Amino acid sequence: MNENYAFLDSVAAKGAENGGLAKDDVEFAKAMLGDSAKGHRVFEWMRGVVGGGQGGGPAMQFGGSGGLDPKAELAKRGALPQNTVGHKDFDRASYDQLQADYKRVYPG
Repeated sequence: MNENYAFLDSVAAKGAENGGLAKDDVEFAKAMLGDSAKGHRVFEWMRGVVGGGQGGGPAMQFGGSGGLDPKAELAKRGALPQNTVGHKDFDRASYDQLQADYKRVYPG
């Protein structure tokens, strides 16, 4: 989830005049899509398409978190308080997204 927001922030930092997006456009996308697992799947797809994730898309120089080991990222995210059942900062949407990502990385 944090990787998705970092990617979107890098798109905003590039600016609309340089091939990115305006900051208010990025904030709108985060507000509309950022609170659901489906929205984060859209963000992850975008990262992959533009080369900002581990996807093989054309690198459009947006920055982001390209080249990261998805298994290591899952372990790191799994240790976050929002993904720890019973923690006061537990976030069901974040946890559900993590579980969906585990299924994608470790199919079957």
